[in-house]
Amino acid sequence: MSGEVPAGTASATPASRVAGRRRWQIGVAGAALLLLIGVGVAIWWTRGGSLWSGAAADGVANAYVSDGLCAECHRTQADLWRGSHHDRAMQVADDKTVQGDFNNARLVSRGLTTSFARRDGKYFITTEGADGKQTEYEVKYTFGVSPLQQYLVAFPGGRLQVPTVAWDTGSKRWFAMYPNERHMPDDPLHSTGRYQNWNLMCSECHSTDVRRGYDAKTDTYDTRWAEINVGCQACHGPAGEHVAWARKSGAKAAKGLGAKKVGLLVDFSARDSRYEVEGCAPCHSRRQRLTDGELPGQSFLDNYHPALLREGLYYPDGQQLDEVYVWGSFLQSKMYAKGVRCTDCHDAHSLHLKAEGNALCMQCHQSAGNERFPSLKKADYDTSAHHHHPAGSAGAQCVNCHIPAKNYMVIDPRPDHSFRIPRPDLSVKLGTPNACNGCHDKKKPQWAADVVVRWYGAGRRQETHYGETFADARAGRTSALSGLDRLASDRSVPAIVRATSLELARAYGAPGGSPSCERPLHMAWRHCRTRSASFSLRRCCATR
Repeated sequence: MSGEVPAGTASATPASRVAGRRRWQIGVAGAALLLLIGVGVAIWWTRGGSLWSGAAADGVANAYVSDGLCAECHRTQADLWRGSHHDRAMQVADDKTVQGDFNNARLVSRGLTTSFARRDGKYFITTEGADGKQTEYEVKYTFGVSPLQQYLVAFPGGRLQVPTVAWDTGSKRWFAMYPNERHMPDDPLHSTGRYQNWNLMCSECHSTDVRRGYDAKTDTYDTRWAEINVGCQACHGPAGEHVAWARKSGAKAAKGLGAKKVGLLVDFSARDSRYEVEGCAPCHSRRQRLTDGELPGQSFLDNYHPALLREGLYYPDGQQLDEVYVWGSFLQSKMYAKGVRCTDCHDAHSLHLKAEGNALCMQCHQSAGNERFPSLKKADYDTSAHHHHPAGSAGAQCVNCHIPAKNYMVIDPRPDHSFRIPRPDLSVKLGTPNACNGCHDKKKPQWAADVVVRWYGAGRRQETHYGETFADARAGRTSALSGLDRLASDRSVPAIVRATSLELARAYGAPGGSPSCERPLHMAWRHCRTRSASFSLRRCCATR
């Protein structure tokens, strides 16, 4: 099955981007990096990726099939997935999928009027076109389901654009995606602009096996997909060989066999937590794509260049600032370092949390501990002796202190998955946010820092944090270089922190005035993510 983007009827400017998803643009990678990537991709192409179980039986090329075939045998998983955010990531617009008010509703924001109508079973949005005039566009697809729903409208050249208005599914209202900004038609953030184009900016993470089909000569798209939504094969890989195997051998024959022997590319059961996290990373990270046409299960770093803890994306201490999509935050956490994976908290198919409230955290953080994590301190954390708040109050909820949320796309709260202990003392030094003042917003950070000392003692979480070094480096202070060197060489530090240290050090140049670090950052990141690697910044930035 494949999907084809229909031709629209309105004029458009060239492509790119869904409202709210501010992906960083491709920067100058450098000839060395590009050469390195090219060689790496060539090696992968001939040998297969290290995290990929390889082609299925008999060497026959695998193919994507209808997810309905998966559901014939995997009914329990299919039932859990049905109705999930993945299932409803993108749908044909009809009376069952459209949630917004299209009964001649209007929205006026910063002088721009957008109206919504329905005729003959079709949905229409009238808003400012590329020529600055009010233009009517037909809605072809819904995009997302909660807490907001966006809509895709058809443009010439096979394009789909995303108007910069959305429906609040909770409050039942239309709202502007940029309530404090007015984008003119020549702005790439305008509804007709490059950053609101579905084909380039959004498609690959809302559908399965997307092929953009861009033709540079004609500046047109012939974008296709295997499944319109995020289906089974988006994570498990193409199932053609698996279906053939199952029909030949029977489902019961799979017991005890690895994925490769039953025709699948991805084997979650045989991999560690990092493999699973890498499987989610392509869509749940801030990154640049390096290749085209990769398959699920291939090494994330073979196909993407992840954003490090850069200024503008993260606060100096690594807290989320811009929309960074979880992965970069989670890699900073002790939970990731100890082997916690996405599906320890989230059901892989329904995406629901596995327990409500503090019970989710109490899977591990309680007096009996969890045998999977023997180094975890066994203690009762869901008590006022720990959180110092009334039972059942907002302050007693683990997530409010340890993974506080920030709104993106105006109304979508995203928890910070770095799972950090509140450090109001760092807020005093660096001006970074902290969970305490997130609730007690009338108080000063010093007040919160003093309360932490009163509750837990003067030595509680006052140690030096990499955020202090990063803040100094961002400010260009020469004193930061020794700290960056120390962080980059310390294997106990999260890999993403070490790689960020290398990136920040490039601004200083090498000792003795020689050029700044020439080792490509992509390879430096690879080096740092290997636990056994001992990497010194001096080896990268030594005088040449």
